[in-house]
Amino acid sequence: MKRRVFTSALCAGSLWAGRPGAQSLPGISSNHSRIVVTFAAGGPTDLVARLLAQPLSDRLGQQVIVENKPGAAGNIGALEVSRASPDGQTMVLVAPTIAVNPSLYPNAVDPTKDLSAVSQLVSLQYVLVASRRMGASDLRGFIERASLKGKPLSYASWGNGSHAHLCGALLSQMLGADMIHVAYKGSAPAMQDVIGGQVDFMFDSAATAVPQVRAGTVRAIAVSSNKALDALPSVPTLSSRVPGFDVTGWQGLMAPARTPPSQLSRWQESIRAILQDGEVRARLAAIGLVPVASSPADFALFLRSEQEKYAALIRTNNIKAD
Repeated sequence: MKRRVFTSALCAGSLWAGRPGAQSLPGISSNHSRIVVTFAAGGPTDLVARLLAQPLSDRLGQQVIVENKPGAAGNIGALEVSRASPDGQTMVLVAPTIAVNPSLYPNAVDPTKDLSAVSQLVSLQYVLVASRRMGASDLRGFIERASLKGKPLSYASWGNGSHAHLCGALLSQMLGADMIHVAYKGSAPAMQDVIGGQVDFMFDSAATAVPQVRAGTVRAIAVSSNKALDALPSVPTLSSRVPGFDVTGWQGLMAPARTPPSQLSRWQESIRAILQDGEVRARLAAIGLVPVASSPADFALFLRSEQEKYAALIRTNNIKAD
C-alpha cells in the first residue's frame, strides 16, 4: 500500500550552566570552538549541545559556542562541518539521520568518509503508543490487529526517513503486515492525530511519550529497544513478541574528516568526564536520555553498522526522500 509522505521538522530544548572550576586541557589555541547542531534551536539535539557547552568550555579552556544550522534533514549543518578546517575547533552534534541520509539523498554527507567520530553522547528509547480508539490495549492485541488482512494500520512519524518512520517500516516488515505511513511536520502534530484517532499509532521518544501515557491520552504498547524502560516498567519490549526488533535513538559528536586523533581524544575525554557528573546525568535522565560516552573507534563502528542497517531497510521498503 502507498505511504503518504509529507515534509518534516523536529524540536525541543533548554540551557544548562555547567559548574566552574573544571581542569582545563591544553592544546587548543583559538578564542572559541563551536558545536554545530543540525536541527533548529529547541530540539533534543540542541538541548544536549547546550547542556554540554559550558562544562566543555571549562575543560577545554576556551569558550564553546552552539550554532544551529537546520535544514535538509541535517545535511546543511553536517556539510558545513565536513568542509571546516580539521583543527579540532569545529564539531557537529548528530542524530540517526546522519546514518540514514546517504541512502536517501545523493549528495548527503557520509559520516564514515566525510566526518571523524568523536563519541556517542546519549541513547534514548522510543515508545510505541497507540490511539485509544484502535482497540488493542496490549502488545499481543496490537500484533493480532496488525495482522488482519485488508485492514492495514496507519502510523505517524515526524517526517519521511525519520527514525520514527523507519521504526514503523521495520515493524511492518518484521510482522509481514501492510501498514500506512503518515508523515507530519514534527512529532507534536503527529502525536495529536494519534490522540485523536486519525492515525493508529506512532513511535515517539520516551521524553514526550511518557507524559501522554500517564495522562491517559494514548496507550503504551511496547518499547523499541530490548531493554525495559524505567519510566514504564510494566510495558513490554517489542522484541518479547517480535524477536530481533531492537531500535534505539542516539546522539553523537563528530568532527571534520582528518581531524588529528589527539584533538578527537581531548574532546572525548572531556565528554566522558562530563557525562559521569551526577547533576548532568540527572538532567539527562529527566528527559529520558542515557549517557554513553563511547570511544572514537567504538562510535565509528556503531555509525557504520547503523548506516548498513538503514540502507537495507530503505531499499527493501523503497523509501524515498521528499
